[in-house]
Amino acid sequence: MKTVTSLCLLFLITGGLLAAAPAYKHAETAPTRLEKETFARLKKEFPSAILDRHLKTLRELAESPEYLNFLSVKYPHLAPFNAFADVADNVVPAKTRYLTFCREHLGISTAAEITDNEQFVIHHVVTASWHTHAHHRSGEKATYPGKVSRSGVGILSEPKGRKLLERRLGIPSTDKLTPLEWQITFKVFMYIVPIAEAHLMEDIRWVKTLFEKHGQSDGMLWVAVQDPILFDRILHTFSTDTTFLKCLYEPIEDNRDKR
Repeated sequence: MKTVTSLCLLFLITGGLLAAAPAYKHAETAPTRLEKETFARLKKEFPSAILDRHLKTLRELAESPEYLNFLSVKYPHLAPFNAFADVADNVVPAKTRYLTFCREHLGISTAAEITDNEQFVIHHVVTASWHTHAHHRSGEKATYPGKVSRSGVGILSEPKGRKLLERRLGIPSTDKLTPLEWQITFKVFMYIVPIAEAHLMEDIRWVKTLFEKHGQSDGMLWVAVQDPILFDRILHTFSTDTTFLKCLYEPIEDNRDKR
């Protein structure tokens, strides 16, 4: 555990020392018919301001039958969604999102070569780093309770992570990771840090654009409908509307100075 904690700190410290991450952009496409219909139904169910002090209404929306049914239709291969936690446990982005990292650091040439297990592990390490960067921008005082799968580099010591390490780095999965094996693992996965930070900044840009176009309440509804993965990250990371909005509007230069 002490080794994992030390590596998590190094992830943060080395963030500014690594090369720029590959481009990542939200698709500026019109909502689908399913998304439009779901937005309208959720708007009727939650007509008042939904970005309240402790994000209570957003959490209620996330667990509403209407929204869970939407997720089941959006991701039919993962249906049914019985709770919003099913998003974090099962939904991952397209394998092309982390392909550059896989090519440069895991020896994977094409997205088709990335296994579902590998995509899950990489996505959750990125999510943990995204969470850390967002925390520093927002001023959150404590980590919002999450599942073991969100333990950052810690997932690499779990069965899913060990499969990836054995297949791509040649680290046997039979025993506990040694300090040397952790060092090897860190040298590879530290390159996720700039990827996560770049993704956070693009997410911030996109959410602010939605707010400017639709207002905060409707903007958050569109986030929930158009990007459930980002919606999950937001609810996992922030405990109040104040910290969430600070993350969105904190000047980038000031944030870097604090580091």
